[in-house]
Parts: sequence; structure tokens; C-alpha cells
Amino acid sequence: MIPTATIGLQLYSVRAQLARDLAGTLATVASLGYAEVEFAGYHDHSPADIVRALDSCGLRAPSTHLDPRALAENTEALLDTAALVGHQYVVIPWWEEALRTPGGYRQLVNLLNRAGKLARDRDLKLAYHNHDFEFHRAGSWIPFDFLLQETDPAYVYFELDLYWAATCGRDPVRLFNDHPGRFPLLHIKDMDSSGRETDVGSGVIDFSAILAAADIGGVAHLFIERDNPEEPLASAGRSLGRLVAILGGGEKQR
Repeated sequence: MIPTATIGLQLYSVRAQLARDLAGTLATVASLGYAEVEFAGYHDHSPADIVRALDSCGLRAPSTHLDPRALAENTEALLDTAALVGHQYVVIPWWEEALRTPGGYRQLVNLLNRAGKLARDRDLKLAYHNHDFEFHRAGSWIPFDFLLQETDPAYVYFELDLYWAATCGRDPVRLFNDHPGRFPLLHIKDMDSSGRETDVGSGVIDFSAILAAADIGGVAHLFIERDNPEEPLASAGRSLGRLVAILGGGEKQR
């Protein structure tokens, strides 16, 4: 099990609130008990603004998502910005539908390997975040397995989204065992019995079993996420309390 101090919130979950009031929303996230956050865009704020807002509420931001097209076109500039903010990881969170072909995935492998090497030169680590489409079989191969096999483990890591893996029947523990050390980041997202997203701990995903194998996967950070909750901050608070309880820390009182 990894320590509860490495539980973060993927800020896409509170994107509307963040767009209106970045500093205030980060302060509220910290007040819920989160120690870390993962960015998915800075909402037109400068790196200095981001650093100030994080420092003022005592949050760490070990990771950020970057648009793959922007990263391909401005690799060094975006990596320099990430290093300036103090991130440890940069994550490609998506691959556009038109490029989900054998040639397109080869293009993604090349981008990951190239950007991953440049990231390491800046003491950063590059990761790829999955959805469901990478697990869909394309003829005789599965894109996610292709990415794991063809990217250089010295430069490229993965942020495994447990909800999307579950929707496709992929076992995270088996992935950890088959590719040890390659999953430093997890998206902790739960699924109800009908297959829809729900608050962490109120669904059917066995997080205890998955997190018991975290050391094998090299897991260092957990980011709670729910894409479209009715009350994003309340949902984030409930999910944090339940994940702390799963990790054995006792459920936080809200």
C-alpha cells in the first residue's frame, strides 16, 4: 500500500470551479484533506500564478496533463514550463480518433520516446494516460499492449485509469506483474454496477486488491477523478474519505 499523503485530485473533476476561481478552488481542495493535485490545463494562468496558488494552500502538484499535439509541436517549451512549476510528471492524456491506426499509434510511440528522453533530461518523467479505446482489439493486436512493448521503459511510463481498464476487463494487477515499475500514476475512478462512474468506494472496483500490488507497478501517486459529478467538490471529499479508509487510514470526517 502507498501512503495516504500521496493521494491527489485530478483537477479535471473541478474544472468549472477552477476556471472561475483557481486560487479559491485549490484552497477548498486542500481543506478537504488533499495533499496533491494533478493539473489538466492552467486556465490561462502563468506558471508563477500556479506556484503562488499552490504554495498559499500547501498543495503539491507532482503531475500535469499536456495536449499531445501541443507537446509534439513545442516539446521543449512545454517541458520547461512543467519543470518551472515544479511538476515531476508530464502526461499525455489522449490520442485523437483519426490517429488510432497502426501508423498513428507508431507516431504516438515515437512522440512518447522522443519527449520522454527530453523530459528525463529535465528531471521529469513522461507518462501516457489511457481511456477505453487503447484496450480495444484492432485485428491481431491491442494498442495499449503495443504502447507498453514499443516505448522505452527508461523514458516512458503510464498513468493507468482504473475505471477505463475495468470497463474493458483488464486486470491492473496483471499489468503490474507483466510490466513492473511502469505505472507510477493511477487514476482512482470507480464504476457502479451499470458501468457508470461513481464516487470512489461506492462502486464495484476492488481498490484494495489493486493497491496491495502497488509496489510491483511502481505506483507513487493516486489521483481521484470523476468526470461529471453533480457536486464536484462534495464528490471529491467523499471519495477521499473512502479511499483513505481503503488504505487503512480510517475514514476522514467531513
